[in-house]
Amino acid sequence: MPDPHPPRRILVTGVGANPGFGLCCSLLRLGHQIVAVDAHPLAPGLQLDDVLPHVIPRADAPDYPDTMIKLCRDLGGEGIVAGIENDLPPLLDLAPRSKAEGVWLWLPDAESVHDCIDKARFQRVLTRHGIPTPRTWTADDLNLLYGQEATRMAEVLRSGQYGHTDVTEEFERQVAAFLGVEEGVAVASGTAALHTALLAAGVGPGWWRQRHVPARRGDPWRSRPRRGRPGRV
Repeated sequence: MPDPHPPRRILVTGVGANPGFGLCCSLLRLGHQIVAVDAHPLAPGLQLDDVLPHVIPRADAPDYPDTMIKLCRDLGGEGIVAGIENDLPPLLDLAPRSKAEGVWLWLPDAESVHDCIDKARFQRVLTRHGIPTPRTWTADDLNLLYGQEATRMAEVLRSGQYGHTDVTEEFERQVAAFLGVEEGVAVASGTAALHTALLAAGVGPGWWRQRHVPARRGDPWRSRPRRGRPGRV
C-alpha cells in the first residue's frame, strides 16, 4: 500500500524562533526534508542537523520573492511554510508565481494574514471572539495615559525616533539597577532578545549542532555537501 504521506522537501521560513524552529523539528521527525531559511545567519534553526540552511533577504526586501522562487527551483522545494508573520504578506503576493512553479503555500486567507501582522487589529479580533488578551495601546489611546506614562510617550513621539532614544537608555539603566546587574539592553521583540542573549553568550554557527542536536545517520539528505556556514542566496 503506498504511503499516504510521503516525505516532502519543504522550505520553512523564520527559523530563528518558534513557531518556525518548532516546525522544522516537527517536520524532520515526520521524515520530511527541510530547507531552513532565515534572514539572520545565527538563527537557531539554521544550526539544526538534517536541514539545508540558507540565509535569505528580509521579507520586505525587493529581492525576497525572486529568492524564494529560485530556492524552490534550485533545490526542488515542493512547498513553503511561513514560520514568522512577516513572511505572510509577501508570500501571499507570491502565490500565483508559486502555483505556476508547482510549489504549494500553506497560507490563510488575505484578511486573516492582515489580522496576524497588525497587533492592534489582532487584539480586536481576539477580543471580539471572547479570547483573553493583553490590552493593545494605539496613538488614539494617549488621552487614557496619565502621569509619567503620558509625559514619556509624548517625548518619544515628539522626537520622531521610535526605536532607541534617551528614554530607552534611561529605561535600560533603571531595569539594570532594579535587577542588580551592570547593564540592560532593551529590544523590540522576543526574537531580538534571543539573538542578543546568544551573541552575548558567544554562541555562533555550528554551536547548536555540536552540543544539542544528534545527527541522524543514513539519511540521504545528508549526502549533500554541507558548508560550515548557512548558504546565502
